[in-house]
Amino acid sequence: FWSVNDKAYGGVVKINDQVVELRVDVDNSYYVNGRQTIANEVVPIRPSFEDVKIVDSKRIVGRLTWNAYEPTVKPYTAFLHLERPQTWWNDKPELYVLPLSSPSKPSNEWNGCETALFGETTTIIVPDDLSPGFYNLLCGLYDPGSGLRLSLLGSNTKDSRCRLGGVVVKGQGASRELSFEQPAPLMGADERLIPNCKPTSFGVCDTIGAFRLEKDSELSVILTPLPDEPPFSVSLTTPFFTRGEFEIVSLDSEGKEIAREKASAENNSLSVALDAAKVFSYKVIKLQ
Repeated sequence: FWSVNDKAYGGVVKINDQVVELRVDVDNSYYVNGRQTIANEVVPIRPSFEDVKIVDSKRIVGRLTWNAYEPTVKPYTAFLHLERPQTWWNDKPELYVLPLSSPSKPSNEWNGCETALFGETTTIIVPDDLSPGFYNLLCGLYDPGSGLRLSLLGSNTKDSRCRLGGVVVKGQGASRELSFEQPAPLMGADERLIPNCKPTSFGVCDTIGAFRLEKDSELSVILTPLPDEPPFSVSLTTPFFTRGEFEIVSLDSEGKEIAREKASAENNSLSVALDAAKVFSYKVIKLQ
């Protein structure tokens, strides 16, 4: 098989710009997850409020941008809120719904970095009766039929709203002043919420799916895909699999044989198709 110098390692890591999961144990068994699906999937759209300018004591102007890695499956309605954060338990936040015009095209047609959906700039009108203090500028998308909000990329609240930044109100009346604070950088942390669309090379295998490999004997291993994982293929690339003939035995959850087939190593790897809906695990046997 291969050596890891008697050390186990693993974690959620980035390989070739894709966030994946990996664990290798001291017995040379391993688990990988290429993340073709994720448990808490979000809609890959990241909103932001850029090029912000303070016009006067009432108005803040900026560019409302929606970076859409994919469009929504159907049209959703955008919203914009200004809200004083909850400061203690059972405190009711002050919420102001800000006007927002209809976009130039529906959200199921958004593609790439959309910068002019709501005009070249968006003006935030800060209400005159707003008390001095800090307020979150929040946005998001919701279904007008059900009222349910989509989970988007970015700095999110627990109720699926994205923080675009903070509006600070100082003073009142003629002496009132406004300032804007950009949100803290995420350092790409929300990339872990985007499913991957291509296989990852883990060093021990290439795959987009999730499975565990365990040594069964000197000439065989067991591959167990993650339950509910869509069908996928894996290319096993460690020296054990780079040449020779193999037999792949499909097993049910009790270890009983379902089927078997022959396979050959090609291009310095062995390709195995895994389908968790039909097979619990696969025994890969190297033929002598």
